[in-house]
Amino acid sequence: MGSSKQPPTSQPPPLTPDKRHPISVVARRTGLQADLIRAWERRYGAVVPSRAENQRRLYSDADIERLKLLKQAIQEGRAIGQVANLSDEDLRSLIAEDQAALAALRASTTGKPINPFGTATPGTSPAPGAPAPVNDPMLVPPASIPQYLRDAMIAIENLDSRRLSHLLQQASVSLSQVNLIDQFIVPMMRQVGDRWRQGQLRPAHEHLATSVVRNLLMNLPGAFKVSRQAPHILITTPAGQYHELGALLAAATANAEGWQVTYLGVGLPAEEIVAAAHQLKVRAIGLGITYPPDDPDLPAELERLRHLMPQMDFIFGGRCMSAYEDVIESISGHPVHSLNDLRGMLIKLRNQATTPKAATSFTAANKRTGAPAYGMPRPRAAQESSTGISSREFLGSRSRNGNESANNGSRPAGSSDPGVD
Repeated sequence: MGSSKQPPTSQPPPLTPDKRHPISVVARRTGLQADLIRAWERRYGAVVPSRAENQRRLYSDADIERLKLLKQAIQEGRAIGQVANLSDEDLRSLIAEDQAALAALRASTTGKPINPFGTATPGTSPAPGAPAPVNDPMLVPPASIPQYLRDAMIAIENLDSRRLSHLLQQASVSLSQVNLIDQFIVPMMRQVGDRWRQGQLRPAHEHLATSVVRNLLMNLPGAFKVSRQAPHILITTPAGQYHELGALLAAATANAEGWQVTYLGVGLPAEEIVAAAHQLKVRAIGLGITYPPDDPDLPAELERLRHLMPQMDFIFGGRCMSAYEDVIESISGHPVHSLNDLRGMLIKLRNQATTPKAATSFTAANKRTGAPAYGMPRPRAAQESSTGISSREFLGSRSRNGNESANNGSRPAGSSDPGVD
């Protein structure tokens, strides 16, 4: 293929008459989310817009055409990192090649629908004399969320991480982030958990699904530019809680709501959470509680958090959150039962006074109790544990009718519950 383009320089190209479309227009014409366009520009140099006097991005007709080509290539099964630096001519050739392969695949059947893995639908057979089907699962992009879900479950059953990763990439292009998480990822992981409990899937299937989803979620927040003046939330799980997928969903959701997000991983002691919150001057702390539902040490850990930070807003979610609802109520925590609940809570907190509470409450608690400044001699530890990624599964709490969400995340050796994080 042709030579690669160079990533954008720090200086945008000069403004010319052909650079006249704001990003809102580009998003409408291409069907791509504005945040995704920015991410492709920033990470891959896919397009290089100019800047107006007010520093707004302006795109040309050629930029729009290129974005349409990139979107089409991804819908044909390509990864953005594979195609972002190709020339427009090479993109057209690649798309034509993929479409020709798909046409050959369709011609090899009797005219009945084909399944998403490049083989004839059960009950059909290749036409006499036709070439064998092309067994490439990347050729047929799903057309709807139910199809995404069906294809994803087949990929998980087959332990096909490549196919599952491509499906998630395709979905991240064609769906808004809310729909991607609420209508695709959460229901998929719920199905994985349900089928594990029924003995239809093994732990290896759950681990594969969790790993692929985690990789996607770790990159989602970076697609959103957030003001440095935006409120800051720290998201983690308390000591003894080692499922992280739900916390990552919460981090992506908070970032999409315009919050600065620091995700600190899983299983942090109260002292480390407090030290990080003090250093970052966060507005709120989100804590995922997924498994186990009967940890005898967790209530005391949550009470210690409140003791050290009497004014902090703590947000709690997770499949096992209801098992600890008495202590959550006693420390005036905010329980959320879905990602929509989380969005509402973030809006509520943002509309309240945004003076950082972490530093003042941390210091005040120590003065009153004589407690040591937990974690203060070790601020670097909190920084090193952060990845910097600054529907119901954080969140994944039991609904009031007793149904479980399915949060599937990593867990320590010996844990037997694959429930979603």
